[in-house]
Amino acid sequence: MLAAQLQAEKERNAPKVAFVDHYVEVGTSKSFRETAKILKIPERALVNRLVEE
Repeated sequence: MLAAQLQAEKERNAPKVAFVDHYVEVGTSKSFRETAKILKIPERALVNRLVEE
């Protein structure tokens, strides 16, 4: 039962892990502008989305 739950969680998190592996560099940080550009959304939309959540 626990193994099945862990496998399901691993599968749910796979896209998040892939995103982090692709975009996150250890020891660096990105500005809102750079992050919005990577995500291909307007900077203001990114800020508004973060404020909403």
